[in-house]
Amino acid sequence: MKSKIDDVIFLRRKLKNLQGDEFSIKGNIQSLTDDDIKSIQSLLKKNLIEVSESETNKGIYEDSIETYLGNTVVLEIRTADVNNYFETTRDFINGNKFEYFDEDFYIGELDYKKDESNHTFFDKYKNNILLINFLREISHSYNETGSNLEFLFYKYGKAINLKVDYDFEKLMNFNFSISQEIKDKLKGSVCEKEKKQIFLNELINFLDKNGNTYVVLTSGWDNLVLNYDKSYSLFLEGFSFDQIKTSSTEYFQKLADRIYESISKASNYIFGIPIGYILLLNNFDFSGQLWVKNLALLILGFVFSGLIWFILIKNISESIDAIESDIDIFLSKIKDVQQLDAIYKQLGKLKIGLLKKQRDKLLLVSILSIFVLLVTVFIFMFIFLDRSIFMI
Repeated sequence: MKSKIDDVIFLRRKLKNLQGDEFSIKGNIQSLTDDDIKSIQSLLKKNLIEVSESETNKGIYEDSIETYLGNTVVLEIRTADVNNYFETTRDFINGNKFEYFDEDFYIGELDYKKDESNHTFFDKYKNNILLINFLREISHSYNETGSNLEFLFYKYGKAINLKVDYDFEKLMNFNFSISQEIKDKLKGSVCEKEKKQIFLNELINFLDKNGNTYVVLTSGWDNLVLNYDKSYSLFLEGFSFDQIKTSSTEYFQKLADRIYESISKASNYIFGIPIGYILLLNNFDFSGQLWVKNLALLILGFVFSGLIWFILIKNISESIDAIESDIDIFLSKIKDVQQLDAIYKQLGKLKIGLLKKQRDKLLLVSILSIFVLLVTVFIFMFIFLDRSIFMI
């Protein structure tokens, strides 16, 4: 046995010259069939329909409707009295804008009956209600009065309101996805509070930057979720997306300062090493009489070279390696962050350019220290062989 709404749907689909509003629908059925008559009689008993002749407009009643088999009749159905019947999508949305309508229903404008067929409208409607429920769960407060719903979100003293406002046309343009997965991301025993706060931070930043309207939020929802994923990933590694955006320039400057400091040290050594050896050579006894003093100075020259190679040069080399490692780590963290693309390229140039120059200068210091040591050894040997031995 058909339900009340099934009879209405059956007859509506057969109506010609259909006219309708939020209260009723009207049209004519040509060549009335037995099935038509059964549905009409059912609705007549419930006082939900008026039937009349097509030409004379004379009313037809339940006890005489069967005599019009094969004829054309005019029907006016009071759809406003039929539960879960909506003539237009506007009627449906106005009545179920913020809460999911989980009963069987029919929308005449779309000729759509729930669970009878698929329709883009209902898929988008369900997705939209999922988003509204999700926002209701994470909002700090919300106010719902009649056809108005407004959420309040805040972080660190900054608050932002979001009014949920949409219609059928806007709904059909929504192109975002929300699933149980995003809800699960914000729940659980691990960092639940931090997860929610990170998401709220990204949500407020997004609305503050792009405009706090519901349509803006739905159009950028997928990007918002992507930013949250990045933020949480960085948070787990000791960074947050907000922190890395605000501190990346400062961190970049620190890396640059460390490189230039290292370069400055190498440059000082380039000038300092010859001066050190000159002072050492200046104390040689070129007469050859104090050969023990010369030997001691030669030994000091080797000690001085050892300090340069195994302490000074080694320390600078390790510092360069550490800086390069820090740059690589930082680059790996920001390589997919579009907002930091300029800093990513600058860090790449630092690594390829300045660090390479620093290594070249360090190599020059090493070569210079070896050369000066060889000169010191040569001078010692010259004095020793030319003066000391022949004077004995």
